Amino acid sequence: MEKSKQTQNRSEEEMRKIHKIIIETAAVTLLVALVAGVIFWAWFKIQEGRNQVATLQNQIAEKEKTAPEKPGETPVGFGTFAAVTTDEYADWKTYRNAAVGYELHYPADWTADEKSGISEIFEEPVNYVVFRSPDKKYFLSFGLRPAGEKFHVSERTGMGVGESVTDGTIRILGNQVAVIRYVFDGRTEEIFYPSAWPEKLGDGKWEIAANFGASSSEADLFALPERSLTEKILKSASITEKTASGCASLLTDAELDEIKGWKEYKNEDQGYSFRYPQDWKVAEHGKNMVMLGDESGNTIFQWLSGPQTRIEIYETDTESVKNAEIACQKVQVDYLSKNNEHFLGDEKNDRIITAYFERAGVPNLIKFDYKYTMGASIASDFIEAFDLILKSIKFH
Repeated sequence: MEKSKQTQNRSEEEMRKIHKIIIETAAVTLLVALVAGVIFWAWFKIQEGRNQVATLQNQIAEKEKTAPEKPGETPVGFGTFAAVTTDEYADWKTYRNAAVGYELHYPADWTADEKSGISEIFEEPVNYVVFRSPDKKYFLSFGLRPAGEKFHVSERTGMGVGESVTDGTIRILGNQVAVIRYVFDGRTEEIFYPSAWPEKLGDGKWEIAANFGASSSEADLFALPERSLTEKILKSASITEKTASGCASLLTDAELDEIKGWKEYKNEDQGYSFRYPQDWKVAEHGKNMVMLGDESGNTIFQWLSGPQTRIEIYETDTESVKNAEIACQKVQVDYLSKNNEHFLGDEKNDRIITAYFERAGVPNLIKFDYKYTMGASIASDFIEAFDLILKSIKFH
């Protein structure tokens, strides 16, 4: 009996052990299944995300293939293409500014008036363009320059009376530019993109000044069709290759050897340089002029740009005239003398050589005075030095 009881107890204990093993095994199995499920779910989500990214990339690639690339704008990334297509400008004219390096399209019945040269307001170089509607009632003034350049892109000296109201943005040359309306007495009298004075575009490479206005102060520009055309003109802006002179040197090898030791003068404001004899000195110079010569005063070389060229050389006789080139630009060179009854003594033997030309609308006068009393041989040396200076001129 006792033995049978012991056997029964052992059996119950073994059953409890078996049950425990079964429960633990089930728990482990469940835990493993749960972990596996989590891993699978995570893998599925990753794959789903990868598929979505791949689909988006394909859509972007397809978009970039079919998106219009101008006129007026070069794509700088997805979503930054111009909203207009080439066909929208099919019947329009094209204005190109070769000196600065840009172009715009404008309606065929509008006119484009380029303003370049020396401003009568600032007496400094300007370069911009004014587009006018067929009836001349409305205009768009547009100026563009590389950041850091010093020429003016507008001749505005002030702003009109009114409240400045920001009216969204417009995309010009791939940059978002603020649209600013000047409102007076409830009327939009002028619209700026973004200002009448040059402001840097977002890329920092260019400075722009553009404004839409009317010849009459009674006009309200806010909803005019001319405003839409104006902004379409601005959207068409694009950068082009700046025209380079590509001018070969006029100096022969022998002449290059002759001026090897000469100094160089460079005018950054007017964009030119030239070589001059080593023993000459610069006596005076500024934005629009330079004067130099030898210490004895027997030679005086001057280069005048802009308004300063408006000088008259009185009471001289023309000895000869010849055609020459300055950096591949044809010029007329006049050889003058004071050899007449108006002068006495040594002064009547003074000689003057002048060369007048225009570059990018800016007048230039090169004037060379020298003493002829030094003798024909020395005078010939002076003339040779002047000719070498002219041949060494470069425009930048």
